[in-house]
Amino acid sequence: MGSLRYVLELLVGDSADPMFFLSALDGWQVVDTFLAGSELQRCRILTIDNEAPGVLAGHADAIWIVAPLGE
Repeated sequence: MGSLRYVLELLVGDSADPMFFLSALDGWQVVDTFLAGSELQRCRILTIDNEAPGVLAGHADAIWIVAPLGE
């Protein structure tokens, strides 16, 4: 199985840092947490959008609205 590509956005509409998250795992759900970026920052998934234009055009598997979690 190949990597799944998720676009990451913040609740305010800005791109998250990093902008993409690659995962070999499927089945992510709202409230799941993951580590992203070179700093391995923990983020929580707030919303998953599988219907956005970029997703439908095949550029990503979903758009996640995320919130970085504090230390």
